[in-house]
Amino acid sequence: MSERLDIEVVIRELARSRSQASALITSGRISVNGRLAKKPSSKIEPGDKVELSAGIDFVSRAGHKLAHALSEFGVAPAGLCLDAGASTGGFTQVLLENGAEKVLAVDVGHNQLADFIRDDPRVVNLEGQNLRHLTSEQVIAAVGETPFSLVVVDLSFISLTLVTQKLAELAPTAEQIWLIKPQFEVGKHSLSATGVVSSRNERKRAVEQVLRGANDDGFSSHGLIESPIKGTNGNVEYLSLMKFEGLDYGVEQIMVDKLFSTK
Repeated sequence: MSERLDIEVVIRELARSRSQASALITSGRISVNGRLAKKPSSKIEPGDKVELSAGIDFVSRAGHKLAHALSEFGVAPAGLCLDAGASTGGFTQVLLENGAEKVLAVDVGHNQLADFIRDDPRVVNLEGQNLRHLTSEQVIAAVGETPFSLVVVDLSFISLTLVTQKLAELAPTAEQIWLIKPQFEVGKHSLSATGVVSSRNERKRAVEQVLRGANDDGFSSHGLIESPIKGTNGNVEYLSLMKFEGLDYGVEQIMVDKLFSTK
């Protein structure tokens, strides 16, 4: 009886969850009978040979995005970190593997963290929590009064402009790495039928909107790069290194113009 490839990858213990299996497939690390698989929904038979190629084993594709950002920005996680929008734990995994001593993983959803991440004693799982409503008192109750040294942000279905004040409130002294997703910053009129922001100008406008709003709230971007892999439905995304310093926005605009002039 045929089975979906992503389900079979989990059954054969090549991945811990269907989300990880899907990430492995779409990133080109799963082959079936010697041929590279492309779709998690592909059907395979019990006798088919399914193989996982060598590579960095992240629980989700998001891990590759943050790992790239840490390298490009020269950021070394340490001490207590905040993962805002933890989902399955891709960012949390990268933080732990790169030196974080403890991670507060916050997500509005439930039961999403991969088991091995949720069960790691260095992870404090604050699920079912909307970041916009998270208070300093809740943070202290969860992880004590130690300030965050690094904040990483990967949110969906919400504009980053709606959480910048909260991020400033919770971690004013921390370096922060934000994943900017144009598909959640522009209006529906800027999306294709498949939910993709295909216009380069619209993507630029989305980045500018986020950075201008953040600057109004006291943040400044100290680095801006394109994500090494695309996001939902093939959307181009961006990563920005943010610090709560309140510098003049003009410097950031130059950085934005330079990034988009080369793409």
